Amino acid sequence: MKIVAVALYDLCAAYLALFGAILVRFSGPEVTQTIHIFWPFLPGFGLIALSVFAIFSLYRGKWRLASIVDLAQIVKASTTLALLGLVAEYFLLTSGQGIDPIIGKKLLFTYWIFQIATLSAGRFVLRYVRYINATKGLRQEGVANVVVLARASEADAILRAAELNALSLIYVRAVLSPLATDVNKFVRDIRISGGISDLERVVNQLRARGLDVDRVLVAPSVLRDMPVADLLQITRRIGVPLWRTLDSDLVSDHAAMAPLDERTILSRPARRIDYEALSDFIAGQKALVVGGGGSIGAELVRRLATFAPAEIVIVENSEPALDAILQELQTQYFGLKTQGILADIRDRDRIFSIMEEVRPSLVIHAAALKHVNHLEVNWTEGIKTNVFGSVNVFEAAIAAKVPRVIFISTDKAVKPVSILGATKRFGELFARALDGEQDGTRFIAVRFGNVLNSSGSAVPKFRAQIARRQPVTVTHPDMERFFISNREAGELVLTAALCSSRNDLPEVADASLYVLDMGSPVRILDLAETLIRLEGLEPGVDIPIKFTGLRPGERLFEIVNEDTEAARATPYDGVLALVDSAPHPAILRRLLDGLTQAIQSGDREQAKAILQRGVPGYIPMRSQGH
Repeated sequence: MKIVAVALYDLCAAYLALFGAILVRFSGPEVTQTIHIFWPFLPGFGLIALSVFAIFSLYRGKWRLASIVDLAQIVKASTTLALLGLVAEYFLLTSGQGIDPIIGKKLLFTYWIFQIATLSAGRFVLRYVRYINATKGLRQEGVANVVVLARASEADAILRAAELNALSLIYVRAVLSPLATDVNKFVRDIRISGGISDLERVVNQLRARGLDVDRVLVAPSVLRDMPVADLLQITRRIGVPLWRTLDSDLVSDHAAMAPLDERTILSRPARRIDYEALSDFIAGQKALVVGGGGSIGAELVRRLATFAPAEIVIVENSEPALDAILQELQTQYFGLKTQGILADIRDRDRIFSIMEEVRPSLVIHAAALKHVNHLEVNWTEGIKTNVFGSVNVFEAAIAAKVPRVIFISTDKAVKPVSILGATKRFGELFARALDGEQDGTRFIAVRFGNVLNSSGSAVPKFRAQIARRQPVTVTHPDMERFFISNREAGELVLTAALCSSRNDLPEVADASLYVLDMGSPVRILDLAETLIRLEGLEPGVDIPIKFTGLRPGERLFEIVNEDTEAARATPYDGVLALVDSAPHPAILRRLLDGLTQAIQSGDREQAKAILQRGVPGYIPMRSQGH
């Protein structure tokens, strides 16, 4: 309906421009005579005009976002119509019907000016009215006074978003840029009054004028170029909360802002995701997610749901977790076909039955026991789930002729020192061995580090301690970990699966292991201090930090690939392929028999020795357990 309304407006604008040009160009009886001549051609002129407007994409953009690009298209369309008028007159004059010239250069030029003006009027008047309404709203109670930290281009986007109410109502009182060349330049009538280091001075100047600054809004480029801790120290000192923009494309219906959170510690640009390729890959597939109620499993389900799969089947052993993700899918993805199945991957017969009944085209295996300290004590449970449970899923997929299986692994599988790392590495090796053994089912493993806000991770633990004003417990001041956000992990796992499906990429055709590029590792101490400052508190003053020492199975640093694994670039940002030889599955299956005996007898040393034979580089740290 909106396109129809715009088309009607443009049709009226075309006729108005034509009659306006006639009134300006001619006078007296000439006006009536000229209109009489044009009258038979008006229907055809209207159809031609609408066609030209459509060709130049005047109906694709939104009027409230009208810009110089839209004006350029209007000029092109108006010029085309004017030139078509000349062509039409030429054919009439040469037709031998004795018609006198009625258009001429003067009428043509006048029409061209009028056509640009009438087409632009509606679009830019609406834009200006919205701007006036927005600026009126800025004077209303409850509108936040904001200082923006951004480069000139990003500041312009933020100001436009504020005008369009895409952002919550904010009144930008000052703009500061990290680029010296931006200083003293004007962005939409606001002067960039300094650099980031001038923030405290500018806020104090505004306060001296009786204006309280409600928040400081920082753009993505500033977060990439300046340590978050430094920004938080400044805003903490001046008593103003620090917020960030949530979208790089601020001029959109989805532009938003929010207080800084733990994701800012990543300090790297978001990966460029090829959503079109992912959509082509996932659309129409029946996906089965094993462990789909867990932190990463649920995020993978959410990402899958956005790409129109034929069905998502979730296998989960936790009834509350299964119910929660199913309820979320029904609420947010209305019409998506889903199925929830309660099952434990240790139950081999049950998993085989499910796989045979569902017959998925894609399986993502995300179920695991993953808490290092608990698995060091309860080592039998870790082996039962992470080794035998994974083998059950893999072999059931082969029996059901599933085309593709994705195994979720961890950076702790590299040179493992814990039961978690060793069992996940065993799962990687088994998946890769199966991938080379047969052609019916393709297996790949995807390895990445800590997922922010995942169950049992440092972030929710630190937040709970801060909320209770308890000391934040950090194991060691030098401990570092790789971090990735939930959504980024989910999208990159699917991207790795997409990459493995590309038969036109010979450089990764033999790769059955992928690792996500997570940038530089983050010091856990820095993470703790950042989270404390995000709550407006000072580390060591308002909230003490207590060092507790390494726990069994923990190490100070994680690495993402073995020495024997050759890393190869892929066409997809954030995804690397690792190439290495894989053991024969028969060797690993013989080790499974030994692990079964070790579990039955409760012999930890026997289990450790078997894992060391199957997992090169596994050097267990001192642990105790049963």
